[in-house]
Amino acid sequence: MNNTAYAGQLPRRTGHGPFYWVGWALLFHLLSSLVVQTVGLSIATNISPENAYHPVYLWFLSVVSVYGVGFWLFCITIRRTPLPIQRQAVHPMGVGQTFRAFILALGTMYLANLITVGVIALIGYLRGAPIENPVETITEYPAALRLILACVIAPLVEETIFRKHILRRLRPYGDAFAMVMSALAFALFHGNPSQLLYTFAVGLIFGYIALRTGGIHITILLHAAVNLVGTWLVPVLSEFGIFTGLLAFLVMIWGLVYLVAACRKLRFAPTERPLPHGGRYRRFFGTPGVICYVIISALIIATYFIV
Repeated sequence: MNNTAYAGQLPRRTGHGPFYWVGWALLFHLLSSLVVQTVGLSIATNISPENAYHPVYLWFLSVVSVYGVGFWLFCITIRRTPLPIQRQAVHPMGVGQTFRAFILALGTMYLANLITVGVIALIGYLRGAPIENPVETITEYPAALRLILACVIAPLVEETIFRKHILRRLRPYGDAFAMVMSALAFALFHGNPSQLLYTFAVGLIFGYIALRTGGIHITILLHAAVNLVGTWLVPVLSEFGIFTGLLAFLVMIWGLVYLVAACRKLRFAPTERPLPHGGRYRRFFGTPGVICYVIISALIIATYFIV
């Protein structure tokens, strides 16, 4: 039987909505990662308590759970919804455009992070205790492992999940819709308030680039470059006494200039499978898997304000 969904129609597959397996894939990835991490820490605590929280073991556990088991289950589940055929025009990016995109993403990230730091500091002040930033624990990993995770494993796997599988499956329902929903899923994936805003902002940028270029090779490169700055370049410059705050400010201003220029040139392809007004968002957030994914992710983020 042909399960192809034509314009204005929903997939015929057992009455499920168009976003059914997208939601379950996200949820299975999240739950399996949590389970593997919990079991891994429990086993390590019983066998060797002194090494249970060793940075190398925590790195290994993170990679196996999130980028191994979780990614595997995500791919198996998401394939229940076939990738749509790429029909939109492809616009390759040259070296100059890629560099501008890098500065744009980096500057946007710095601005969003600055806002986040201010808000979290205010909340911490009002509640009388600082809010933990889990990103700081990454600095405890050995330098080589930190670079492998941030610049190789994370860009490859995360771009595959959010800009290939999710973005492309949502694109037939609208480019803007696909960008926002994939960016939101990307932000919730990080599971903490410190990264929520800037991962959403960068996710929008990477999503648009993936739509325009028709692939994820550029976003993988940009993702790796942005992570390289945060995990290696900034710490190295700080050790040499270079004022990284000033550099970050200059990059932020530079990136905002590119962002304003880019916003004027935004172009979105026509929606291939239009749904009733507001139907896309209502159907997406009404999917059981998406509901559970959002609730569990929100609860995980909320724990940082409680503990």
